[in-house]
Amino acid sequence: MCFKLFSIRIDTNATLRRIDLLSNVLAPVLTGAIMAFTARWISAVIIAGWNIVSLFVELLLYTKVYRLAENVLSNKVLDKNLNEGK
Repeated sequence: MCFKLFSIRIDTNATLRRIDLLSNVLAPVLTGAIMAFTARWISAVIIAGWNIVSLFVELLLYTKVYRLAENVLSNKVLDKNLNEGK
């Protein structure tokens, strides 16, 4: 059981590292391509729009993770309140 959880953690870590490294390589390339092949104001609008869309996607995902972990967080608050009352 423990090895299975450890294996899942290793696979998840490797996948996240791949995503991070790929984005570190592709982000400057795509930004340079957008800026090279379009007018400056068009590239600024495209990049600003991409950032705004990314903001809402991140907020949606953060909210989803918070709701999934809400039980864990509420238990910590209850434990803290119980310890302070002693």
